[in-house]
Amino acid sequence: MKRNLRGMVVFAVMVTALSVAAPAFAGSGGTNRPFWASGSQACDADGCTGPGTATQLGRLTITSTGAGDVLTAANGDQIAISLDWSTLQVDFPGVAPCPSTGFGARLDAAVTGGTGRFANASGAVKYIACSSDEVHYTFFINGAIS
Repeated sequence: MKRNLRGMVVFAVMVTALSVAAPAFAGSGGTNRPFWASGSQACDADGCTGPGTATQLGRLTITSTGAGDVLTAANGDQIAISLDWSTLQVDFPGVAPCPSTGFGARLDAAVTGGTGRFANASGAVKYIACSSDEVHYTFFINGAIS
């Protein structure tokens, strides 16, 4: 009986470990995987940059230009995101997830590739940016990547 129980526990641990690790291995033409990222940016005349965290990347640096963002993982792998400015919606202060001061902006975006294991990545995401001074931003990205 104890041997059976031990075997079931080992099996459950293995299944759990594989299900947690599986999303990190989506490849070109693979299955859509949930994707989210969040962090902060500071902007100047050259663009915006800052730290963040994302599924499949872990800790990252985000670099933004008017056309899109590049998320760079600690190992150098990158995900490119193209912003669709025709879908821009500006929110009043206090609209979630933005704080009660400042403003929020929402728009659609597309994952358009990257480097390393994300070389052929694709996907659709929603992009939200919040700012109270138009220099410092908090960003949230949510969608799917394959």
